[in-house]
Amino acid sequence: MEIDKLKIDDDLVEYLSTKSDVNAFINECIRNKKKEDPVNIQSSKSDEALSEVKEAYPVFKKEKENGKDYQNKIIVTSIAFAIIMILLILITKTCNSPKPSSHTSVVDSVAVDSTLNSEDDTFSQQDTKVKKVWNFRTEKDEMTNTKDIWASITSDNSVDQDEPYGETDCSITIRYMKKWGYDAMIGISEGQIFGSEYDGENYVMVKFDNGKPIKYWFNEASDGSSESVFIDRKSDFIARCKKAKSIKVELPLYQGGRPVFDFSLDEPLKWKSK
Repeated sequence: MEIDKLKIDDDLVEYLSTKSDVNAFINECIRNKKKEDPVNIQSSKSDEALSEVKEAYPVFKKEKENGKDYQNKIIVTSIAFAIIMILLILITKTCNSPKPSSHTSVVDSVAVDSTLNSEDDTFSQQDTKVKKVWNFRTEKDEMTNTKDIWASITSDNSVDQDEPYGETDCSITIRYMKKWGYDAMIGISEGQIFGSEYDGENYVMVKFDNGKPIKYWFNEASDGSSESVFIDRKSDFIARCKKAKSIKVELPLYQGGRPVFDFSLDEPLKWKSK
């Protein structure tokens, strides 16, 4: 290609005249100059770099995408693994921990409650149980300025008499009065003690503890009351009461036969000082 208006400086004309092929020489110089031009070099390098990037971009992009997928897979896998581990730990703890069985807990609670209630009942019975002993009461004798003393017990059982009396229990009373001394009396709450002296029926049979029954003759009260009688051998009777914790009395009742009344005590008679 020829370029019009190409001007060559005078000092270079002589130099060019020495070259055998001026066109080839000029073209070669221009090519070398082009290579040394910074703009061209940079553009060339940029083009080369861009070409390389373009050529490598699909692979790079794929690798990048593969890397992201790999990282996402790692994150998802880690989260899933952590969740599985937590579930396994919870399941293991649940399996190993003692599971309260409804039947067992009920049985255990009932057993515990029964034991506690039993112990409470025992203590309650011990605390509230009143010893069965002779009951004492006193009265002041205004004439002698002394104390009259009564000690009495009531039978554990009672008997059902015909009308108009009904249910009847028995009592034993030991009395001390300064002007009369000691007396031993047996009485009933309802009815009449009836023992004919003429027929030889005016006696009671008394058994102290496991001893043999003893016959005690009795006298009626001076006021004619038939609800109580006085024992003849009162000293012997009182002495045995001071030793016995169990007393049985067979007593004649009017139209009621001879029922037996039981007396059980925690302590025998302990006479209190006057």
